Amino acid sequence: MSLLSRLRQVPAPRSRHRREYPLPGFLAILILAAAHGETSLRGIWIFLPDPAPAGPSLFFGTC
Repeated sequence: MSLLSRLRQVPAPRSRHRREYPLPGFLAILILAAAHGETSLRGIWIFLPDPAPAGPSLFFGTC
């Protein structure tokens, strides 16, 4: 079982109309940032990809 398939099983506590990004994709990015050595919220924020050029589906659309 892959990490992403396990992350898809995590319940999303957010209301449906407030979900900009699917939770599994967002959690995967946070795990990648931590594995990259980021230990602060600022470091993780800088590590996050900028979805503006191609839209949010570029990074989170397959989750």
